[in-house]
Amino acid sequence: MAGRNRPAIPKVPTACAYDACMLPAIVRMAAPTGWANLCRMHYDFEAERDAELFCDAQNLKTVFEKRAWVREKMGVFWKRQKVSAT
Repeated sequence: MAGRNRPAIPKVPTACAYDACMLPAIVRMAAPTGWANLCRMHYDFEAERDAELFCDAQNLKTVFEKRAWVREKMGVFWKRQKVSAT
């Protein structure tokens, strides 16, 4: 932060960790080799890849199977709570 007598230092955007990518990074994500700064496009790519690997490990092939798995794991979270009149 800039103080009363010091000018503000402009922030330099951090580059994406992918070699040919020139977009600014928006998130820092744990990677096998350490931490990686990723742009929106590459973060979406990594998140989708992680989700696909998880679904393959759980043997979830169809959208119906994936939704059923989520409902089973979430339990009562999916049920609406009844509000009692007081």
